[in-house]
Amino acid sequence: MGVTVIYDGDCPLCSRYVHALRIREAAGAVELVDARTCPDLVARFRAGGVDLDEAFVCFVDEELYAGGDAVNILALLSGESGALNRLNYHIFGNRAVSRRLYPLLRAVRNGLLTIRGIGKLNTPDGSTESVTPPRRRRQQSPARHRAGRRSP
Repeated sequence: MGVTVIYDGDCPLCSRYVHALRIREAAGAVELVDARTCPDLVARFRAGGVDLDEAFVCFVDEELYAGGDAVNILALLSGESGALNRLNYHIFGNRAVSRRLYPLLRAVRNGLLTIRGIGKLNTPDGSTESVTPPRRRRQQSPARHRAGRRSP
């Protein structure tokens, strides 16, 4: 059985998740692919209608699983060996639950990337490089600015 997992290596949640699961024990060889290091792969998925910013992806015996389905199949493959795998299995081992919870996981990922100042895989110019957005200067509101002045 061959398993390939494509994940965002700049996302701490994604990285820790794929490295913590004990998939190897159940599935044999597992290939972990950081999408940030493979712009051609990101482009191929995008051309095929799969946005890697919206969906975590894995292949099991050449069958594609994305989003909640990918988390579900990985939970089933990792089984119940170890505390994290057991928790993962009981939460995401149910396909319907995985599909319902996946948008929350994606929101957490997007929030973590924003907090860390890291752009999404599909940046506006089509590159997959991490982009740090420029910092905005905070401006005082006109009312607050006037209130701070003394009248002559």
